Amino acid sequence: MKNEMIKDYEQQDTPEWTGVEEHFHNVNPYLHGALGPTKFEHTEDELVVLEGKVPDDLTGVYIRNGANSRFASKGPHHWFDGDGMLHALSFKNGKASYRNRWIRTKHFNMESEAQKVLWPGYAMPRPDPNSPPGSGSDFSIKDGSNTDVVWHNGALLTTFYQTGIPYRVNPVTLETEGQETFNSKLPRQMSAHCKVDDSTGELMFFDYNMEEPYLTYGVVDKNGLLTDYVEVPLPGARLPHDMAITENYSILMDLPLHWNEGRHGLHYFKDRPSRFAVIPRHGKQQDIQWFDASACYMYHTVNAYEEDGKIIMDGCRQPDPIMPRQPGDGVIERMKSAGTWQDVKLYRWTFDLATGETTEEQLDDTNVEFPMINADWVLGKKYRYSYSTLMPTDAMINFSGIFKFDHVTREKDIYEFPAGSCGSETPFAPADNAKNEDDGYLISFLTDNETGNSEAVIFDARKISAGPVCRLKIPERVPVGFHACWVSSDKAVGL
Repeated sequence: MKNEMIKDYEQQDTPEWTGVEEHFHNVNPYLHGALGPTKFEHTEDELVVLEGKVPDDLTGVYIRNGANSRFASKGPHHWFDGDGMLHALSFKNGKASYRNRWIRTKHFNMESEAQKVLWPGYAMPRPDPNSPPGSGSDFSIKDGSNTDVVWHNGALLTTFYQTGIPYRVNPVTLETEGQETFNSKLPRQMSAHCKVDDSTGELMFFDYNMEEPYLTYGVVDKNGLLTDYVEVPLPGARLPHDMAITENYSILMDLPLHWNEGRHGLHYFKDRPSRFAVIPRHGKQQDIQWFDASACYMYHTVNAYEEDGKIIMDGCRQPDPIMPRQPGDGVIERMKSAGTWQDVKLYRWTFDLATGETTEEQLDDTNVEFPMINADWVLGKKYRYSYSTLMPTDAMINFSGIFKFDHVTREKDIYEFPAGSCGSETPFAPADNAKNEDDGYLISFLTDNETGNSEAVIFDARKISAGPVCRLKIPERVPVGFHACWVSSDKAVGL
C-alpha cells in the first residue's frame, strides 16, 4: 500500500499572522476546525474501510474543489481567498484511493516565488495599487481557481467564482496541465458554474465584469473549440453566480444584487425584479427573451428543462442574500452576513416562451443549498430527483446533512451528519450499468470540527436516511470546500 505525503511548503498548519491580524486569525472561524487550511499533499493507494463495504458497482472518481490558504492575507482573511485544492476519491473493483493536489495556477506560482500573498482578499478594499494585475470581475484579485470543477474534453476544468481563466487538470493524477483558453479564443474570462451537456459534449459558460460588456455567454464544442460568444445587454454591473441549460436553451441571470457604481461593494435592491435571459443554445443577442420574476438571489440552480412550450427551472432561492447587520459588527460578522445561506428554499420558475409570462412557486420549506442531480442522465432534461446539502440557519456555513427531494411527488429523504462534523457537496455517481435515474451513489467527505479527523461516506442514493453503506478513513484532514463532480470510468482514462 502506497502512502505518500508531499510537503511543498515550510509553513504552520495555518498561515503565520502578526500584530492586529494575529487577533483576527485567532477568532476567525474560517481558519480553524473543519474550515481551516491543510498544508500537505497526500497519495493513499488503498483506503482503510471503517464500516461497511465499497460498492462493487461504483467505478470512477469523486473530485471536490475548495479554497486552501497558504500564506497570511494582506488584511482580513476570507474563506474564499485561498488557493484551489482538489481532493479526489477513486473507486474501482470494490476499493478506494485518495489524493489531494494544489491547483497550480499562474497566481499560485507567482505567490510561491514571492512566498507571500500578492493580492487583496474578498473582505478587503480593491483594487490594491501595490498588487500585480489580477483576475475577477475587476481584474484585481487572485485567481485561485478554487470554486468549481467539471469534466470536459478529456480533462477536469477548474474555475473561480468571480471569473478567471479555467485550468485543465488530469482527473486521475490531479496534475495541473495549464490554462484552458480554447485554442486562444476565450475572449475574456469564465465564471464558475459552466454546464456540460453530456449528450453533445458541449460546454456552456458565462462571464461577468465591472465594465461593459457586463455579461457574456459562450459555447465550446466537444473538441474544445469556441463556437458561440454573445454579449448579453445589461444596464450595469451585476454579481451572477450560476446559470442553467435545457436541451435547446441557456438561462442567464440579472438579479438585483448589484455592484455599487465606482467602488467594489454590493447592494441588494429589494424593489427591483429578478430578470432571466433565455437564449437559444447557439442564439444571437437578438434572440434573447427576458422574463421578470420577484426579487431574489440565487447562488445555485438545480436543473432546467423544456415542456409544452415552457422552460421549467428549479433553483435554491434566497429572498435576501445579505443578512441583517447589527451596530458594532466587525469584520467577522460582516463576512458571515455576506456569505451564509440562512433562508434558502427549493423554488421553481416557469417561463412561457409564447406569452413571456413567468410563474413561480416554492417547492419545499427546508433550508438547503449546493443542489446536485444525476447530471450524466438528466442535465437539461425533465428529471425527478435532486440531492442537496442541509444548511443550518445560524451564521456559520456548514454542510450538515443530505437532502434528497422528489420533484414529482414532493417527498423528501434526509440524513443528518453527526453533530460537530461538516460534509461536502454530493454529486450523483451512477452505478455501473445503472437502470434508472436514482440508481447510484452519493459521496461526501466528513470532517470533525474538534478533532480534525476526516472520512469519506458513501450512500445508496435510493435510501439516504438508511445511512452510509461505507465509511472510509482519510489520512489527512480534508477542509470544508465548495463544489464537486463525478467523473465516470469511461472518462477517467487511466483509472
